[in-house]
Amino acid sequence: RRFSELRAAQPRGPLCNMEFWVGWFDAWGSVAGRSYRDANDVAQTLRDTLDAGGSVNFFVFHGGTSFGFCGPGANISATGQYEPQVTSYDYGGLLDEAGDVTEKYLRCREVMADFLGKPELLEKSFPTAPRLPSSPPLELEASMSLQDALPCLTGPLSKVICSSVPMSAEQLGIGYGYVLYRTTAPATDLPLRLGEDAVRDF
Repeated sequence: RRFSELRAAQPRGPLCNMEFWVGWFDAWGSVAGRSYRDANDVAQTLRDTLDAGGSVNFFVFHGGTSFGFCGPGANISATGQYEPQVTSYDYGGLLDEAGDVTEKYLRCREVMADFLGKPELLEKSFPTAPRLPSSPPLELEASMSLQDALPCLTGPLSKVICSSVPMSAEQLGIGYGYVLYRTTAPATDLPLRLGEDAVRDF
């Protein structure tokens, strides 16, 4: 269906799904758990795309990790829920975050082998045991509130900027790190609405 819409807008040119989403981001506290697409669903969509004469770029083929401040940010769900993302960028890729082969990879390989008429693609075997050991249970031994940690987190170059509206990190001349926003809310017995787009990563 999407390819027919593409052809209506672009009569000529390649049929290509430039971001074939095989999964999705994981959000902190997600009720559904990992937001991965089912392997058979991905394989069937791949087959339908190839049969339609199209091609795909898997997004992602190999899962990864977002280190430090390089996390993927956040999304707003269909119900308006703020969804900050975890640092894992596994994304349900054909190869997982550790580089291990997944069921999704095997199903897509079957599709490619059949479509190309190359059964020899199925002869390759892979290690069955995970390459990384499972993580031991972790117990939180100490914590500190952000308010108490501020003297340690802010240095002599930190500065306070007053603005009537929140400024982006770029507007503040910051290319890496965090910005702490503060405001004083008016005293009222009525619910305080911040607006649909107020809570987000700037």
